[in-house]
Amino acid sequence: MIAKTNKKLPVLLFTIALLVILGSQNVALAQRDLPPARGGMTYSLGMPPVYKGRTGMELQSYRPGNVDELAYFFNLGVSKDLGNPVVGIGGLRLEGYAGARVREFDGGGRLLFEMPSLYVGAGVDYNGRDEVADFLFQLDLPLRRGGVFGRGTTLAVRWLPTRDQTFSLGINVPLWGRNIGATRPRSDNVGLQKSTPMRQEFAAADDRLQESLADLGERARWIARLSQPFAEAEGADAHEAMAPILATVKSHHDSTNIRFPEGHTLTAEIAAYHQGLDRAFSLAAGGPETTDLGRVVSARARSILLDEVLIPYNYLLGQRKKNDSLISMIAIAQTTFASWVILESDVPEADVAAVFHVFQTLGDQLEENRAELRTRWQDSRYVWLPLQYALTPDQHDTQAELDGIIAR
Repeated sequence: MIAKTNKKLPVLLFTIALLVILGSQNVALAQRDLPPARGGMTYSLGMPPVYKGRTGMELQSYRPGNVDELAYFFNLGVSKDLGNPVVGIGGLRLEGYAGARVREFDGGGRLLFEMPSLYVGAGVDYNGRDEVADFLFQLDLPLRRGGVFGRGTTLAVRWLPTRDQTFSLGINVPLWGRNIGATRPRSDNVGLQKSTPMRQEFAAADDRLQESLADLGERARWIARLSQPFAEAEGADAHEAMAPILATVKSHHDSTNIRFPEGHTLTAEIAAYHQGLDRAFSLAAGGPETTDLGRVVSARARSILLDEVLIPYNYLLGQRKKNDSLISMIAIAQTTFASWVILESDVPEADVAAVFHVFQTLGDQLEENRAELRTRWQDSRYVWLPLQYALTPDQHDTQAELDGIIAR
């Protein structure tokens, strides 16, 4: 008996299948455990099942004799891993399918060898209506982490070259297994905002201020170089590759002058950086040299940088970053600092622009060092901004102070 089907039925059934998949994803999200900090339990992910069930729906285009025949099928199958299921090096799949082609019932079965780790498979497709067996090549593509619609769903692409280039496209849905599609975040990177702060054009009349800011940038650069491991050297011989870098660092470290009588050690560079920051804000606020007001403004600036730039950026350590930049964070920091200077500080109104110029320049220097560290590590995941840009040694030399920094 010939079964007749409505032309709109394939689209209707495909839509229903997608709604079921999306509904199951929302249920899975609602059932996630609480994080440990809120009383959730940490449990083992377990091993993937050796036998894996799968169902799905596909739309097929079959063109015998240049006649386009559209078909739709539901499939159901089971596979068995060959070897460790975590590795996914190989597996066998037995699958049956049934549906309609040109308003008539159609169906068959498939036997495939799969390589789950590469998303490919090949085997034999037997069609019951035509009573023919043909070579089948398939791709099961998740397209994004967690699956096309979550819960491990994949885009199924099947090609039968000897059956008049038959081609099908569909969605596969795993039937069982723990944590399917939920073991990793949807994205493997974090996107930083692109907002750019408005810049203040300011020409300092005091040459001492400009010299102080230039020296501040130099100290910041050496703090980054001396406080982090060297990873940029490449070559078969590690000693030979590191030699030029170490020679530069040693030359700088051993050089002495009145300001650095014991050499440019990391401790000396950090002290000079904070002294230079106090002096720059003091000069900008109208002082002859370092003043109490300059130290107050400097302390507030460092606190804002720590809370709005350094900690938020370093919190992303280990994650790839889109639009890798401090600009959006600096924009928030500048707004916070400007509000404090204008509304709460004792900075004379005539000196507000100069004080803000120092903070703006400091933000530029942090971004320059971030870019240099990004080049040095060759990967945004490893970039860490030294907290010494905002913290003096006496602010993190006890356990209580370290706990307070971590809790910020």
